[in-house]
Amino acid sequence: MPQIEFDLVSSFRLPVLYSTAKLRCTFFNIRGLGKSAEGFDDMLVHHMGEVYYPLDCTPLDPRWFEGSPTALQLSNLGISKFRAGALRTVRRQQLSGTEDVVFIFPTREREHFGHLRIEDEGGPGEIYVLNSSEPYWTQIANKTQNVTIKVSANCVRERFPLLDRTYGRRDIANAGMVPIVAQLALQTFNMVPLVNAQVLKRTEGNILDLMCIMLETRNVNDVPESTTVALSDIAFQRLSSFLSHHF
Repeated sequence: MPQIEFDLVSSFRLPVLYSTAKLRCTFFNIRGLGKSAEGFDDMLVHHMGEVYYPLDCTPLDPRWFEGSPTALQLSNLGISKFRAGALRTVRRQQLSGTEDVVFIFPTREREHFGHLRIEDEGGPGEIYVLNSSEPYWTQIANKTQNVTIKVSANCVRERFPLLDRTYGRRDIANAGMVPIVAQLALQTFNMVPLVNAQVLKRTEGNILDLMCIMLETRNVNDVPESTTVALSDIAFQRLSSFLSHHF
């Protein structure tokens, strides 16, 4: 039998905190034992699918691969922080099912990616967006870390109609806001055990609003003033209220 070690370090489901959400926080660690392991890729695919959606996953060296995603599922957003060894993932063409987008914020090491016929790379301080209904691939190096936000494509399009122009490219967002959005997403993990349902719901709305502002204001001169001001006002009011009451 192949020697495979899979550590489900902790996996727990929190109570439903508000009626529209299944709030679930999971953490797992998967790693090889230093020997060739037939079936390791299948195990990795299964558990990556639990956090994101079905992906073909191929570690550069399964014997020494180690990856640890931590995921939080809120009402509309799935937030994850991920560290892993060298890994290639492929998303196949989907003819049916849900259409999600993932906003990936590299925080350590550069990441290569391709979406349809577009290829690019991004590193810390940058962001790239991929659509689950279309074929794409990613390739990361050892010791890579990132933050990912998964959300329904239509949920973003309602706020930012030009979403479909962003897939597979870098330099698509306001560079000054990229770390702000990533940091707010990370802080949400720390808040879960400490705050009530309404605070989490407002935080989720703030993150979604800021994500759209981040995309809209890549080049402020290209954004209709009325749209930007209206959306900015909403986010500013929510963030001001949130920060004044909880920090």
